[in-house]
Amino acid sequence: MRACRRIEEPIGRDPGNRKKMTNRARRSREAVTRIVRVYHVNPALTLAQIAIHTGRTHQIRVHLSAIGHPIVGDSLYGGVHRRVAADIRAVSKLDRPFLHAAKLAFNHPVDGRKMSFESELPPDLKSVLDALIARSHPEDLEA
Repeated sequence: MRACRRIEEPIGRDPGNRKKMTNRARRSREAVTRIVRVYHVNPALTLAQIAIHTGRTHQIRVHLSAIGHPIVGDSLYGGVHRRVAADIRAVSKLDRPFLHAAKLAFNHPVDGRKMSFESELPPDLKSVLDALIARSHPEDLEA
């Protein structure tokens, strides 16, 4: 996956699975996702910073899966596998997708002022990331 990639694929409800969205639905709406920054944890895993320009249901999950990079731990869109290589075994501790909204910004619907909220990586995701980095890039822990 490379940084600064733009994904423009419409998203709609999957006709075969009502809980799932797809980029191949007959009735779909425009969706734009941008991969802003990436950090290669190891050859199998990449930590990506994503910006969305639209707000479709499951947008990030659908778009990343469509380009062959499903979110780790996302059983609905292909990010869970039975066999996990030893160097990435820490991901098997997850009971949810490795997805976190670090920053949320929007204009207030009544008065139009810019609202912005930031949130640290939750402990469950941080522990998995720390374990992956320690195994793949021990030199990064010294910083």
